[in-house]
Amino acid sequence: MVESNFREYAKKDKEYLVKDIEALRLNIGASIHEFSKEMDVSMDTYFSWKYGRSYPNPKSIEKIVAFMESDKPEKLREEIRQRKEEIRQRRLGRKSTREWTQEDLDRAQKFLSEIAEFQSDYQLNEAELLVILKITQNTWEKWTEGMSLPSVGKMFDLRDRMRTHRKEHPVN
Repeated sequence: MVESNFREYAKKDKEYLVKDIEALRLNIGASIHEFSKEMDVSMDTYFSWKYGRSYPNPKSIEKIVAFMESDKPEKLREEIRQRKEEIRQRRLGRKSTREWTQEDLDRAQKFLSEIAEFQSDYQLNEAELLVILKITQNTWEKWTEGMSLPSVGKMFDLRDRMRTHRKEHPVN
């Protein structure tokens, strides 16, 4: 999009601009704290934009447009990716207080397959899935990247949540 056209679009349709900002944040993989810091706004302001309580003023729109048109989003994405990889490597190198058996790994893999099937049945995106299961993005990433395993109790709890959702919202 040509810069001047983007600025006009941003000024005219602030609601869509906010959706673009949130999509960019999720694409980068940044937390709201990291992203609002990069955007040079408070987290409260970011939440107000996100939930439609307010919209960016012209000065903020200029900052947002400048951020989106710069190389900062790509640099932030790379920094976050490197930070996550460093954390993953530290965790993999650390001895666990409990070694995982093959049975643990198989049970966890089967459970993650059940979640994937549930997600597919209801055509949920990741954010919707996490809300239904009431787990954090961080927890989900740890499980899917093999950095941790859900406990047996947690698996029972999540199965109950999926079962309840299926009863309340049958798939046609």
